[in-house]
Amino acid sequence: MSNSVHTSMLRGTIINVIKPRLLHQAKTATRRLERVYRRDKTDSNREAWRRQSELLRQTLHRRYVKYWSDAITANRRDSKALWSKINVLLKTSESDVATSHTADDFATFFRSKVNNIRRATANAPLPVIADRSCSQLSAFDDVSAEEVFKIVTKAPTKHCYLDPAPTWLVKQLPVLAETLAKICNASFHEGISIENRTVQNRK
Repeated sequence: MSNSVHTSMLRGTIINVIKPRLLHQAKTATRRLERVYRRDKTDSNREAWRRQSELLRQTLHRRYVKYWSDAITANRRDSKALWSKINVLLKTSESDVATSHTADDFATFFRSKVNNIRRATANAPLPVIADRSCSQLSAFDDVSAEEVFKIVTKAPTKHCYLDPAPTWLVKQLPVLAETLAKICNASFHEGISIENRTVQNRK
């Protein structure tokens, strides 16, 4: 699939959200003015066709911008869904990224690069690293329920069987933020982490 085909697919996605009747009218007017100009090539006919073509282009561009702006805004709190939208804009076709390089070629290239750097710096003087005083982190500030709620609502909406409640449900219950804040603050003050909350599910 070439870049031009990919671009056409993107435009097709946007065209589908435009009211078919309005789009049909704009395209019909543009084609009609083009036929008029092809038949009678006067400056006035050419200017009318040019203005209508520009109007059609601007209409499609505004719809294009609005579609992606609305899509990004609607998924701003769901990173997975947001990336799936943006990936459509960034995605390149398989034919564009196809390569004949193998894994061995890749490894050989980097080994060669590392060896060249080692040879070039073999006689370089050792770096001078000056010690500096740094303040120590001795305590955590308490977290508020409002801060916890903001963090939870911005987190990806995903969970596993280890979670006591699905993330989407937690996001819908702001009252839980107060409890979560108390748990976090107690952990900060005592300097310990709840053991059964650090279990991981590795697949």
